[in-house]
Amino acid sequence: MMQTDLPPRPGAPGAAVDTAVFERLLAAVGPAAQPELLRRLRDDFQSHGADLPLHPAKADLTQVRKLSHVAVALAGVVGAARLQMAATALHDAAEHGDLDKARQLCPAVQEQSTEIIAFLKQQLRARTGAA
Repeated sequence: MMQTDLPPRPGAPGAAVDTAVFERLLAAVGPAAQPELLRRLRDDFQSHGADLPLHPAKADLTQVRKLSHVAVALAGVVGAARLQMAATALHDAAEHGDLDKARQLCPAVQEQSTEIIAFLKQQLRARTGAA
């Protein structure tokens, strides 16, 4: 049984990822392309989720909207439904200029993105020996 076939412990890296969706994604690209995909996903989750401003100012909302839009798509690709919902709510708040709501949601999107980055690093180590 592969590690990703096991249900993750609550709170463990990967708990926020639907492993069936994730495994289908990896199968679709094939073993040779998996390390590059995992690295790109790790980097994209960093720049579009984990690096969101923690306490955005009104002037940051356009950037928050752009970053959260990409975070929605990335979350869907790996099967991270909880992050996808949080990033969608953040995107909507930023799009409507709701600074208070955006400030409430940014930490959750950051935290969940960080969890997925840890999961991707673990997957990269397991598949290549490097993170």
